Amino acid sequence: MIASLVVAAVLAAPPGSEILIDVPPECRQPNWEFNEQGSCVNASVITLLRARGHDQIADWWRENHGGSETSTSILAKLDAAGIKYAVTRGGDVGLLEYASRNRLGAVLFYTNRRRYPVGYHAVNLVDFNDSFAVLVDNNRPLEFDTIPRDQFIAEWLADSGFALVLLYPPPPPWPAAGQT
Repeated sequence: MIASLVVAAVLAAPPGSEILIDVPPECRQPNWEFNEQGSCVNASVITLLRARGHDQIADWWRENHGGSETSTSILAKLDAAGIKYAVTRGGDVGLLEYASRNRLGAVLFYTNRRRYPVGYHAVNLVDFNDSFAVLVDNNRPLEFDTIPRDQFIAEWLADSGFALVLLYPPPPPWPAAGQT
């Protein structure tokens, strides 16, 4: 079952993209409700922890954190847990390029205008290149959302310009087609 989900997710990748940050579907934490609030920021953090093989920390995070977060509150919780990260609150596109180039992924505050016309929402950046950004939304964790780069940057900056990158080494890359 898991293998078929991985194959389906890879096949669903946007045209021309290899999805640089491999986050298998079973590692993608769906958003959940906690005290009548969504937990999108925490779900996005858990997704990156699981993608780096830190399942025990991800499980602990899920058991102990939930509900709405601000940039200040999530950073305080990461600091308290001793989790290393890099952050921008001012829309430093260089951090997104670094995260993508090094296959680290990122947690973004990003309101996809097509799906969430008001309010903040957190998603995972899984690819960022000269043409587009690819996001995984924890409300639809098995789908990729591909947005032209310039449109994405403009919307991200208008929303908040907040991005968080967990500083754990990435997993090995997927084998090239035909190699095992």
